[in-house]
This record gives sequence, structure tokens and C-alpha cells, in this order.
Amino acid sequence: MNGLKPTDLAYLAGVFDGEGSIFIAYSRYGKKRFLYAMVDIASADKDWTFELQRMIGMGGIHKWSGNRAYHWRLVNQNKILMFLKAIRPYLKFKSEKADLMIQYCESRIALCNRLGNNNLAKYREEDFLLANKLRKIPISTVG
Repeated sequence: MNGLKPTDLAYLAGVFDGEGSIFIAYSRYGKKRFLYAMVDIASADKDWTFELQRMIGMGGIHKWSGNRAYHWRLVNQNKILMFLKAIRPYLKFKSEKADLMIQYCESRIALCNRLGNNNLAKYREEDFLLANKLRKIPISTVG
């Protein structure tokens, strides 16, 4: 994301406001609960999606069978943080969700760094509360 001009960041924010998603997925393995932070932009245009990935300089592209859309996706908390902080000043509709995801990623990264491991720190109740709060924000929130 280094080297992108303000107009590029504003463009990315506009695309993300319209086609992007910010979410924390839940998973269970036995009695353990896991959280997976993700940001995603979906498009039916394969070439455009690869150009988006090139412009941002990170993330993966996924296409599931039976689905026309290509998904550019970030799952690494450090990269999510870098992406959201870069476009945050330009967001209109997803600013509240972006702020919560930034808070979540900063908190998890700090905890993992303090404990000396890589995203393996035990989830705290505040992590699950933040995930629930993020889930309850309407998609069309203007902020």
C-alpha cells in the first residue's frame, strides 16, 4: 500500500464502501471457539479483481465453484490493519465497522506480541463481544 496516492486510496475506499465486507467469522473445534478476521471485496470481473490485488499489493483471490464472483481477501490481522488504516479517512459507509475491526486487530496483535506468539493467544471475552458488535452494525451505516 506504500506509494499509493490519496486519489488511489479514495478510489479503494469507494470500492470497499460499495463492494467490500468486514467481518469476523466464528469457528468451533470441540469446545474451543475461534475467531477469524477478514476483509473482502467481491467482483464478477476477474481481470479487475487481479488489478485490484496488484494495486493493493497484498491479499489473495478466491473463486468458489458455482459462484460468479471473484473475492479479493485479507485474513492476516497485520495486513487488515494496514489496509483499513490506509483507506479509513475516505470511508463513508463502512467507517464504524472499520473502526471496530481496527480496534480488534490492534488488540489481538498487541496480546499476541506480549505473549510472544503468532495469533495463538487465547481469545478473551472482549474479543467475542467486539465480534458480536461488528456483526450487529447495519451494512448501510453512514459515518
